[in-house]
Amino acid sequence: MVGEKKLISVTLALAIALIVGVGFGQDEEAVTTAPAEKPSVESLWNDLLHYIEIGRYDGARSCAEAIIDSKPNPTAIYRLAEKMPDWMKVLDRASRQANMEEPIAGLRKIIEEGYRLDLTDPRRIRASVEMLDKGAKGYDVYSKRIKAHGEYAVPELLRQLADARTSNTLKARIITVMPSIGKAAVRPLTEALQNQEDASTQEVIAQALGEIGYWHAVPYLKELIEKKDTLGRVRNAAEKSLLACGGKGVENMSAASLFYQLAEKYYTGAESLLPDLRYSTGNVWFVRGRYLLPQPVPREIFCDIYAMRMARRALDHDPNLHAAVSLWISADLDREVKLPGGQLDPLRGQDQPAARFYALAGTPRYLKDVLERALNDFNTPVAMGALRALVRTAGSKSLIERTGGIRPLVRAMAYPDREVRFFAAVSVAQSLPKEKFDGSATVMGLLNAALRQSDGKVAVLIAGDLKQRNAFKDILRQAGFRVIDAGDVTNAMAEAQKQSGVDVVVIGSRPSAPPMIEAVRTLPIYARMPFVVADESPPLRQLADVDDKVLLIDPAAKADDLKAAVANAMARGVGRALTPEEATSWSVTAADTIRKLAQAGTTVFDLSLTQKALIEASRDKREPVQLAAIGALAATDAPEAQRAVAGLAVDAEVKDATRIAAFGNLSESVRSYGNHLTDEQAKAIIEIATSESAKMPLREAAAQAMGTLNLPSRQIVPLIKAVPEL
Repeated sequence: MVGEKKLISVTLALAIALIVGVGFGQDEEAVTTAPAEKPSVESLWNDLLHYIEIGRYDGARSCAEAIIDSKPNPTAIYRLAEKMPDWMKVLDRASRQANMEEPIAGLRKIIEEGYRLDLTDPRRIRASVEMLDKGAKGYDVYSKRIKAHGEYAVPELLRQLADARTSNTLKARIITVMPSIGKAAVRPLTEALQNQEDASTQEVIAQALGEIGYWHAVPYLKELIEKKDTLGRVRNAAEKSLLACGGKGVENMSAASLFYQLAEKYYTGAESLLPDLRYSTGNVWFVRGRYLLPQPVPREIFCDIYAMRMARRALDHDPNLHAAVSLWISADLDREVKLPGGQLDPLRGQDQPAARFYALAGTPRYLKDVLERALNDFNTPVAMGALRALVRTAGSKSLIERTGGIRPLVRAMAYPDREVRFFAAVSVAQSLPKEKFDGSATVMGLLNAALRQSDGKVAVLIAGDLKQRNAFKDILRQAGFRVIDAGDVTNAMAEAQKQSGVDVVVIGSRPSAPPMIEAVRTLPIYARMPFVVADESPPLRQLADVDDKVLLIDPAAKADDLKAAVANAMARGVGRALTPEEATSWSVTAADTIRKLAQAGTTVFDLSLTQKALIEASRDKREPVQLAAIGALAATDAPEAQRAVAGLAVDAEVKDATRIAAFGNLSESVRSYGNHLTDEQAKAIIEIATSESAKMPLREAAAQAMGTLNLPSRQIVPLIKAVPEL
């Protein structure tokens, strides 16, 4: 009946509108193009329910889509839905109709967001708390609502408890309902525990934490127990709750050590400590004056912020707990890196220094702990942050000496990410150590690898089936990879070891993948290597289920499938491919480092091991790499090095600017180590110096090199004869 009346009224209104339009002499075009007033969200919602009620699902879909397209206030939609007790059943019935599933799902998402926003509304929370003493039915309904409000209900519950005007009945019911909130209440309750002036409320908080029973209340309870002015009944409640949350033996531990343990749990992202996964933020709780307040922060940095808070709290109890300092620095570095692009960290003050400031202020002792932790966690950004600070604050001896039985910087040279390896090797080398140490040979190998660094990604392809190998190789090359391929793991990895780094390993359908994965990962630098395997058999599925760095594809995978899988696998790896600019920078840095070692006359490192790589780099297509390489060669006491520099200087195919630099380096080498050039090279230098076609800057550079060669007089005569007769 209601439906019929609504249809009649709508039809009548439309007829009147048309009649009025014609009566005023409007032409057809004016009637059809006049802009219609947009219906309100409320009217669209009511029409949606009406159309569902009468089974007109085409109209219902139009209304649902119009609501979604209008980008409504989620709270407003939630409030509209709440007016109809069975709205969920109505939408559920509609979602089972053809073409209705997607728009109804979109509406539900908006309603759920509105529900979440509604949960944080202080007025509704206060109303829910005050309704707890409105009889048994009121308690039943509103205790459930308070549980739904979760952590946001805690400040109001505590306010009412501490308020002398609150009835005893309401207080009793608050005490009963508070533990039902569960884990979500622990953070605000623990923050309020120490800052609560009312002893009775403090006792209730301690008891509630014991009933909830989560470990992260333990340090706060222990802190309260250790506090000298804690009242006896409050201390008794805290002691009982401490055992309930932490188990036997926890009473013998200090608050400092417990806060440090909690900081560790936050830093490692223990599942029980994570914020609600449904939301993009997590709440950090503070007591400001008499108020308990939440501060939303991006969920990506939530655990790091709490790790820093707990580490600082540990230091409040024990300033000599050095591990807490290292953990605080680690969390600060991690927090800065994990902050999503474009978002602000609301807890980092505008004038607060960046994380590197605190890392630099830390002694090498702390920084080595930070680095060691990052290496254990395969946390590349934190490892790089620690390395950069360490090399600026520590001397050569401190960089390589053992701390607690380990040498973090030496260990970093075997880390899976090439940038960490290169940075560690360059840092150790440039510190100019005076004595040999375990790992000194590794430094030279890494400098060679950095010298050979070029742009592009590197993939190792292992496939026994030649047809499959060739097909996969073509696909990988199309995706921008340099490909090292072989039919077995031994040959493939032997060739890979000669390269500057590998980004991903692709394994064909045969031979068997698990033994190959195990063989590759025996080398430390490949310990976290991502794999793409063309095999979806049950044993491989089991492996992929427990190893997130193993991705499976069909053996007959198409090009796009393989490319997508490789990109996905690389995103899961520890390192990343370098940009062309970064690759060039590392090559130049390696050459500059070798030059510095040569000039210092090092006896710790065998520079002859880098000679071949330097000569190769002197012929690199990148001019900065060429120039850095010949600079290093010029400082090296080896005939082959000097001849390589001369070879570049006399090469007519090379740009004049590079040749001039090479002549300057040649002069340096000859002055330092004598003349080791071949007769052909000496002759070529004289020809350039006497050439009428060569530009004068190049001729002058060649003439300077001639002067250092100490050539016989007869070889200088052509220069004199080239001068016009006086």
